[in-house]
Amino acid sequence: MLLCLSIPGGRRPSVMPLEYHKVRLYNAKPMRYATIFPPDYDPTVPYPAIIALPDGDQTRLSVRWTEWMDGVDDWIVFGPTVKTGGRKFHQGGESLIMELCDYLADRHNIE
Repeated sequence: MLLCLSIPGGRRPSVMPLEYHKVRLYNAKPMRYATIFPPDYDPTVPYPAIIALPDGDQTRLSVRWTEWMDGVDDWIVFGPTVKTGGRKFHQGGESLIMELCDYLADRHNIE
């Protein structure tokens, strides 16, 4: 199960470390995204996953400072990022999110 949700930005940092990655999706510039794995993550175990799209800017700082909703401790969280002033996913980038979902599902053990 891979969910794609827009969640409101928060005021406290994520308590789990972030990993940043870059991918080039079909016919697009490279996309960067952050990944947060559950504590004691085991890649052989399937996990639910979510793509978190914070409101406002989707810069590294906003992704890092997003207040994750309760209950995501056992989820893999992906947070796509764009540069300040860049095109937001809600401004015509929706197809990139679907491609990102497919890309992530191929590379991670997602329920």
